[in-house]
Amino acid sequence: MVKEQLKKNKVHILNNAIDTNQFSYDEDIRIKTRKELNIENKFVVGHIGRFSQQKNHKFLIKVFNEIKKVNDNAILMLIGKGELRDEVFKQVEEYNLEDDVLFLGIRDDVPQLLMAMDVMVFPSFYEGLPNVIVEAQGASLPCLISSAITKEVKLTEFVMFNSLKNDAKDWANKAIELYECTNRRNTKEDLINQGYDIKEMTEHFISLTFNNDN
Repeated sequence: MVKEQLKKNKVHILNNAIDTNQFSYDEDIRIKTRKELNIENKFVVGHIGRFSQQKNHKFLIKVFNEIKKVNDNAILMLIGKGELRDEVFKQVEEYNLEDDVLFLGIRDDVPQLLMAMDVMVFPSFYEGLPNVIVEAQGASLPCLISSAITKEVKLTEFVMFNSLKNDAKDWANKAIELYECTNRRNTKEDLINQGYDIKEMTEHFISLTFNNDN
């Protein structure tokens, strides 16, 4: 059935789109969120993802430890839960970083947190197309991500790929460099043009459904 549809050009790909209005970068929201979290003067490295082997938190902590050597004002914001959470916390203790790593758990204010961050480090061993990186680009957050992740996730200039073959110090330097050379801006039109706005995608889906019914 699928092959027949492909031959007849009846297959349509619908992107896992986001609410670009909700994620669009807002400097006032950034300032407010950073104040609420008492991180106003910090260099905020962020990560959103389940504490699981796939997400490679152990390497992430090593990267942050190297960032901390360069910028003592850095903190790491971790959002998510999972079976390896306690193991990651133990690693943080071993590096004496307890006061510099925020374990925020599951949150319902992800857009605001993305705006509050300065750079996202995402060293996954494997991924499909991680929606959180689309959301991060919606908030114009610089993202340093594993080259194991599909290149299709790069929708803006805010994504830089790096190999997991490179060591933690290399990742740390690239994360700092990416932050320093990036100016945040409204990326709504970028995501709309590439089919990642939920309103536009919904209208497209309704149009396809209506045409197929007729």
